[in-house]
Amino acid sequence: MSAQQPISRARNERRVGQVVDVLIEGTKDGRAFGRSYAEAPDVDGKFDLEHAGSLAVGSYVPVRLIRAEEYDMIGELASSDSSI
Repeated sequence: MSAQQPISRARNERRVGQVVDVLIEGTKDGRAFGRSYAEAPDVDGKFDLEHAGSLAVGSYVPVRLIRAEEYDMIGELASSDSSI
């Protein structure tokens, strides 16, 4: 796994700034987490959304990717008129 970490982080860093649709899978303490069409459950990383408010589990929301980690992405809600 340690050999994969820099590769995964570099791949994720290339995605920073993009806006993607994210399926909300859960919420906790004002944060939400989910995945896009490109992330398989239980295999790939997830998206953590800062300042998520009260998003409904099961909803799709536009998310701007603002930071990359080794396996996960950190995002914020994007306006609904952002291009995806």
